[in-house]
Amino acid sequence: MASESRHDVGAETDFAEGSITKVTVDDRDLVIVKQDGRVYAMPDRCTHAKYPLHDGELEAGKIKCIHHGATFDLESGKPTMPAFKKLELFDATVEEGRVVVTIQTA
Repeated sequence: MASESRHDVGAETDFAEGSITKVTVDDRDLVIVKQDGRVYAMPDRCTHAKYPLHDGELEAGKIKCIHHGATFDLESGKPTMPAFKKLELFDATVEEGRVVVTIQTA
């Protein structure tokens, strides 16, 4: 049976526009991206070679792994080469000035 857990990862003001910020939730390293006023949450690992994404770069609607150049769409997780596996995305919302990440578990 699937379940979900919700985690307050900080004040919205802790995440600057255009930033990639590493956070740890339940022993999982995640990155919180803030772009165009929206927040996104995903694992802190590229699906290509497992390099960290917190040292990556942001492009329009994408996060880029600086090690091999793969990008991942912030809305869908869809990759570009050399990555071929989609990046898992977690629901991230702003609630009463706090960033809340919801993680689904099987």
